Parts: sequence; structure tokens; C-alpha cells
Amino acid sequence: MYSKRKERIRIARARNLARTLKQSSEYRRTYRYRIRIEHTFAEAKEHHGLGRARSYGLAAVDEQVKMTAVAQNIKRQLLFYTVFLPTVNCSLVGFSQHF
Repeated sequence: MYSKRKERIRIARARNLARTLKQSSEYRRTYRYRIRIEHTFAEAKEHHGLGRARSYGLAAVDEQVKMTAVAQNIKRQLLFYTVFLPTVNCSLVGFSQHF
């Protein structure tokens, strides 16, 4: 009976500490970055097959992860060059023509 009470107290203290940390400004600042990273991982898992390894071994899985990252970077570069760059006035940036 005594050990159950100690365990409940330990859990309550941990919960209270987590609530206190969640209110801090540092937590809110770092949470913005966490959201960005989580979206990237979710995209890799849902759209690029990182939910399951396709082969065995650390080297093969490492290669799969790196190739997925390359695919995501290519998608982002393509989006930048087709959507965002044409809206920028290239003479202000120093480019003489659009890509």
C-alpha cells in the first residue's frame, strides 16, 4: 500500500514539473522548431516509405533514409524555383533572369 502511494506521488510530481516547463518561454520557442521537424518526419513516413525499412542492415536503412532526404530536398527546391522565386523581383536580388 505504501509503495502505491509513493508511485502516485512520483507521477504527480512529474506531471506538475511537465506543466511548469510547458509554461516557460524557452519551451514555446523550441516547440516551433519541433513542429517543423515533426512535419518533415511525417511527410517522409507517409509519402516516402520511411514507415518501414525496405531492406536489412544498418547500411541499407541508412541509405534509404538519406535517399528519402534527397527526394524531400529536391521537392523543396523545385517548389522554391517554381512558386517562390518568380514572385521575387530578380533585379533586386541581383539575378538578370528567372530560372
